[in-house]
Amino acid sequence: MPSNVSRFKPAVVMGSFFCGLLVGTAVLYGSSARGDRDRCTPPSSTPFQAAHLFDPSQQQVGDRFFGLSVTEMKVSCFNDKYVGTVNFQGEIEVSGVYEPQAEVAGGIGACFYVVRQSESKLPRLLGDERNPWFCFRDPEQAREKFGDRDRDFLAKIIIDNYQIVLEPKGVTNGATLIGVIDTIPLDSP
Repeated sequence: MPSNVSRFKPAVVMGSFFCGLLVGTAVLYGSSARGDRDRCTPPSSTPFQAAHLFDPSQQQVGDRFFGLSVTEMKVSCFNDKYVGTVNFQGEIEVSGVYEPQAEVAGGIGACFYVVRQSESKLPRLLGDERNPWFCFRDPEQAREKFGDRDRDFLAKIIIDNYQIVLEPKGVTNGATLIGVIDTIPLDSP
């Protein structure tokens, strides 16, 4: 695996662990009205200042954001950071590393670690400083589209139904795989 990808996989696991410790028993789901979300003021000095940062206090279900439709939003604030889920509908093309047998909370999933050049193509919850990665909602379908390979691959893919999940349960962002455009085995010259 390239060093720029493997460097953040342990951070993802540790980040999930520490997020769980930090949030503890916080109530994650506020009302769907903007009122509960207006009180959250994540630090403005986040290293990810870009157009793809999603601010729940400025959006509601049905809005368009970054070319995608906001289809569901269950977000609240804890310690000045947003937690919860936001679902988007619309196709996104991203590049990264496909891992068919990723260890995730609850078992083994088919996941995708987005490379730095594609990070800005995915919406990111304001204040979320995790490295961007997600698991496919249907891992068997993903393994089939990738050709049931047992090893990791660099790939360019199209996804839909992207979901941001920022909770203290060790869960991951998710997406539906629409298609695989190209793959390159990581052990190729």
